[in-house]
Amino acid sequence: MDNSEVAALLAETALLMELAGSNPFKIRSFRKAADLISALEEPLATVHAEGRLQKLPGVGKGIGGELAGLLESGKLAVLEELREKVPRGLLEMTRIRGLGPAKVKKIHETLGISTLGELEYACLENRLMTLKGFGQKTQISIMEELTRLRSYAGFFHIDYALKALEAFLEHLEGCPGVIEAVISGDPRRYLEVVREGILVVGSEDRDGVRKACDTFEGMAEVVAQGERSIRCRLRGGLPVEVIVADPDELPFLLLETTGSSAHLEELAARAAQKGVTLGDRKMAATGARKRAAEAEKSIYETLDLAYVPPELREGAGEIEAAARGKLVDLVAAEDLKGILHVHTEWSDGHESIATMAEAARDLGYQFLGITDHSRTAWYANGLSIERLQEQGAEIARLNAEFEGFRILHGVESDILPSGDLDYPQEVLEELDFVIASVHSSFRMDRDTMTARLIKAMEHPATKVLGHPTGRLLLGREGYPLDMQAVLEAAVRLGVMIEINANPYRLDIDWRHLRRCRELEIPILINPDAHRIEGFDDVAYGIGIARKGGLDASAVANTLPVEELLALWR
Repeated sequence: MDNSEVAALLAETALLMELAGSNPFKIRSFRKAADLISALEEPLATVHAEGRLQKLPGVGKGIGGELAGLLESGKLAVLEELREKVPRGLLEMTRIRGLGPAKVKKIHETLGISTLGELEYACLENRLMTLKGFGQKTQISIMEELTRLRSYAGFFHIDYALKALEAFLEHLEGCPGVIEAVISGDPRRYLEVVREGILVVGSEDRDGVRKACDTFEGMAEVVAQGERSIRCRLRGGLPVEVIVADPDELPFLLLETTGSSAHLEELAARAAQKGVTLGDRKMAATGARKRAAEAEKSIYETLDLAYVPPELREGAGEIEAAARGKLVDLVAAEDLKGILHVHTEWSDGHESIATMAEAARDLGYQFLGITDHSRTAWYANGLSIERLQEQGAEIARLNAEFEGFRILHGVESDILPSGDLDYPQEVLEELDFVIASVHSSFRMDRDTMTARLIKAMEHPATKVLGHPTGRLLLGREGYPLDMQAVLEAAVRLGVMIEINANPYRLDIDWRHLRRCRELEIPILINPDAHRIEGFDDVAYGIGIARKGGLDASAVANTLPVEELLALWR
């Protein structure tokens, strides 16, 4: 059990305690412990093995004992008790925006509501309006939220899916008889949210693979078993199909299970034109056996096509481009020279500027852009003018100490409801760059929100439009926006567009990147990192950039820092 899983269990415990009306100090202690363990760099299991659990700040004898039990037995005793005591539906109700634990507790105790279905029915009967603090607008909002939750049910963020599948993959690869195992399905195509994962396993010992699934520590249950397919569910809820085949079958199985259906239909049509069958194992024959992903390329070669990377396989013109030799070499992680959109302890980040800069340099980057929140973002400890200028002095001092690495001083300026930026122009002009982002007043109509963004982009200090639609995947739809008008404004004004690589955002959507590429709008892949671990999110931004068909020339942070700055002058 890794630190993030432990932290999630502690956070759930604190939430259930609040719903149960437990001691506020105890609730706060569990929340504090969850935050601590989430940020802990060394494995909690190592801390426990060395007898240091209760020496962690904020972890006393009580929580330390609970954690020890969790690490030894896999169960958190206090959480198990709370799950028995508090109806599961109350926890689900807290996912509704505007319904915190206190309101959910009030609804439950006053109206006897314990499930989402009961809550919806109560709204239809106007019963929530009988409660103090609840009105018609609240009921309408709750109904909208219930519709949203239903539409998101059964989906998982790409970061969780890939991490879970990679751990399962590593387990299977270490089992006797397994020659190769490969992640397939929607995660391989890098869809931002997925319903399930697929692992294609090459082995002649199918019973051995079945037994290996049972022994995987991340396994919740094996749901069904067939002759060559094992359907299971991992502890985090992700359904996974493990397909076991002879190693020679893997290349075609990998192609088939990667999809999409539209891509496969076009491939099959092309194969028919050439008088071959797409599923013929000879299409993937390579003489000496190669890894499945490498041998998969021979299928495209047989059809006189350039190899189509998995991210592009959406039936959106990639087959025609492959036939004409027009596919580009997609951007890769090693192409990035630096990263921007990074928060520090100056606002709502967890590390100092120096710590973030040293970590970025150790990862091989040549520059790092610091963009703490602006003053309107009071909830994120946004910087006053004086603090922003003090931060600039610190960055100048650090730059004097670094060799071959540069820190850029920027800010993530709130786009105010009026479309103005958050500081006077003379303050913004002192910075190396400005990312302009919307963080409030999301409920504007399409025309008003579009005009708001374009006005912000027209400000001479704006160099980058941050997370353009404001969406939170599986959490909040993006605000209504005329994206075509925004992109045309970006071309006219020379403003770059961000791919916010945080897996809960991945915004701008990859479907819009194709239009960005046509308009030659420079794209920045930014992690929106609030701690060192946030740099890892760059990988998800790279995946989305590749899915949008971008090569290195389309991504501005593949440039050396002086060339990037020259584009902003």
